[in-house]
Amino acid sequence: MSAAGPDPDFDLLARTLDNWGVEVRTEQSDGAGGLVRIKDRHVLFLPIDCPMEQKKRYCIEAIRKIMDPGAHIAPRIRMLLGEEEWDG
Repeated sequence: MSAAGPDPDFDLLARTLDNWGVEVRTEQSDGAGGLVRIKDRHVLFLPIDCPMEQKKRYCIEAIRKIMDPGAHIAPRIRMLLGEEEWDG
């Protein structure tokens, strides 16, 4: 995993994606970031100079796109996904 930051929520989001086999890359970019599929793997591109809140939104969007409904997801991730009513 090449993306890390001082934000504990971002670290948790990026670690979750990494555990699911998604490569998280922080790179210089002229465009927006986002999740792409390259052959048989997923890569999440995060522009290096975008704000941390946007990086977290990219991670949340990626998790929503590839999340297996039966997968265990940490309660904090569920909260970030907007599933506050989940009992855990």
